[in-house]
Amino acid sequence: LTLPARPKPQPCPRGPARAISIGKLADFDDFFQAHIRDRNMYYVNSNLIMPLTEPEKLSYAELVGASSVDFFVSHYWGHQFRLLTESLRRHAKHWRADDQWKDTTYWICSFSNNQWNLKEELPGDCDESSFYIALRDAGCKGTAMVLDEKAEPLQRSWCLFELLQTFRLSEERGEDFNGLSLCTASGVLNGGGTGVDIAMGIAQRLATLDLQFARATRMDDKVMIDNRVRMMEGGFPAMNKLLRSNVRDALAKVKDSFMKDFMRITVVLDGTKDGLPDAFKRGGTHDLPCRRSTTLNDSSLGTSTFSTLLTQRTLQRATRSCSALSQDDLLEGGPIIVGKTSNENIPSDETEPTLD
Repeated sequence: LTLPARPKPQPCPRGPARAISIGKLADFDDFFQAHIRDRNMYYVNSNLIMPLTEPEKLSYAELVGASSVDFFVSHYWGHQFRLLTESLRRHAKHWRADDQWKDTTYWICSFSNNQWNLKEELPGDCDESSFYIALRDAGCKGTAMVLDEKAEPLQRSWCLFELLQTFRLSEERGEDFNGLSLCTASGVLNGGGTGVDIAMGIAQRLATLDLQFARATRMDDKVMIDNRVRMMEGGFPAMNKLLRSNVRDALAKVKDSFMKDFMRITVVLDGTKDGLPDAFKRGGTHDLPCRRSTTLNDSSLGTSTFSTLLTQRTLQRATRSCSALSQDDLLEGGPIIVGKTSNENIPSDETEPTLD
């Protein structure tokens, strides 16, 4: 790993000034991949970040050259580290389509907080924490939440606090704040950039998740954060509603993206000579060429008819789990099946830091 050529890393104020670019994060991952392999942030922090930063007692971001924050990262330390790096790489490319995506910067607690002085990073009240200061900074454009199909971050109290602040900032700053990005290793969910299976796995988990059962290593942290949520208008039911609304919008974008890709390959299979139909070029899916046929067993079944039926059945399958709940349930915080709230996903031989 090549550090910037300077005699001594310089400290900078905690919070938004300690972000790290996705390029530097990718360099870190590539250089140490033989050691990290399938390990998680607990390993990375204890065995890589802390030994590297011990001489100067600074954050890793300060060690390699910190930047001002573009996006705040909400994630779960128990995830494989590669999920974090690949999800943020996809997010950066989604956010910046040009060659400068590597310059996109992220505030990531393990890299941005000084692991040698956590009392300063977390002085007590959550509104005084470096998390809060970074997320609330005027330069922060939104929150990138890294998810797998278990949606683990949403079962952690500190991530719940970050979600609460993200929703509040969306209301306060409107279009000046990009809100919540649901990031996966295959793309940004609410950018339509991930597969149907992954989208539905996450949606199924979130449709049965009650945020009030989020957990924390320290009970004092959970009580403090739960009280913050209850103080907002509508409390936990309103938070559940906002989250499900975000997921519903994300599913709609995944469906649109899937339909466009599916119909594009359908046109290719049909051998359409003149390219895509005008209606499809305008974003629609109607008026596509379709040979008439009546049954799936009919040998004269046209490719477009089969594709249309397959598309409909795929989308029916993709939305079946959500259909079990009414629209009001999904958007109004109705009946909820409470998911597991145990610590089964936290390795028993690892001590979880208080910052989740």
